[in-house]
Amino acid sequence: MRDISDHIYHILKEKQYADPFSNEFDAEKLNSEFGNVLNEDEANIFEFLLICNVLNKDIKRNVFELFNRMKLSPDDLREFCFIAVNKYFLDLTPQMVEQVN
Repeated sequence: MRDISDHIYHILKEKQYADPFSNEFDAEKLNSEFGNVLNEDEANIFEFLLICNVLNKDIKRNVFELFNRMKLSPDDLREFCFIAVNKYFLDLTPQMVEQVN
């Protein structure tokens, strides 16, 4: 298994534009920072970041489109989000308590 260079590792770890789930993701800047000399692992990482960014944009767009179509009032939207988020917590609480005991 080949390792990635320290330079690429630093970019991935420290630069906000390298986060494919960030609004600051910049594929062109990332490509120029990565440079032309990539080993196979680094090329695969770059391709994976691009795929993740496309999926992230699609998901965000579809979620916003869905909420737009639902035409919820601000209070209804808060209630919807509260129930959606807390449902999983409430469903899992008995299992977590059981595992602790």
